[in-house]
Amino acid sequence: MGVKAVNALIAGETDVMTGLNGREIVMRKLEDVVSKAREVNLEFYDIANILSR
Repeated sequence: MGVKAVNALIAGETDVMTGLNGREIVMRKLEDVVSKAREVNLEFYDIANILSR
């Protein structure tokens, strides 16, 4: 994702971030990312809590 982000900076892109869509690294507008509420999958939270012990 870092290479994609650096390439976006070099290309002059602003107000975007890298993310994953399946297995593809994609660019998303920050406005689109923060404007949508998403539910947290509590199973992932539980797994992270277990792994952090």
